[in-house]
Amino acid sequence: MVIDPSNSIHTSHMAANKAKPAAQREAKAEVSNDTSSESASDNVSLSISGKTLAQVEASLAEAPDIDEAKVAVIKAAIANGSYKVDPDKIAASILAQESLY
Repeated sequence: MVIDPSNSIHTSHMAANKAKPAAQREAKAEVSNDTSSESASDNVSLSISGKTLAQVEASLAEAPDIDEAKVAVIKAAIANGSYKVDPDKIAASILAQESLY
């Protein structure tokens, strides 16, 4: 049975195929399967945005999770008493984050 893109069935092909001996049909199927598997190959291509995303992911994977220099500065400021906390700024940041949800 052959189905064309318009979804109609070619019954003449079905009748001709039934008339052929089974051995001929099987041999033809084996030949067509062998040639299709040899010529078929998988190809993948990324769009420009996909390539850019892959580059960004790679650069983020290389970056450290913690900024050690910034941590050292904050630790020193806490240790010498010069680190000041601004509660209004902290509250504003919390509210800004909450508005995102």
